[in-house]
Amino acid sequence: MQEKITDLIRSFRDIQGKNVFFTAKMEKIQDESSKVLFFPSMPGNKTAQSLPYFFDEVFALHISDDGERVLQTILDKSYTAKDRSGELDSFEPADLGKIIDKIKGVK
Repeated sequence: MQEKITDLIRSFRDIQGKNVFFTAKMEKIQDESSKVLFFPSMPGNKTAQSLPYFFDEVFALHISDDGERVLQTILDKSYTAKDRSGELDSFEPADLGKIIDKIKGVK
């Protein structure tokens, strides 16, 4: 199952000339030290934990204190997130068009 899922993800990820966007439900996992972590929900624990390695950008959606939707772009103690572009702030407004423009350097 894990191999089929990773092959499918790679086939979509490797589409040339397109921005490919995946969404996933978050699953709460408690590690052996009782720390709570959030990963994409997938069949098989190894698949869920390996998913972020396939992508350049991984975001966690949050609602800010003022009710705005924001995307977390860096890893913290609980949420998986990353920004390989180095162009994004720790939290960005949840507007993928603006995020793509920011990564490309479009003002």
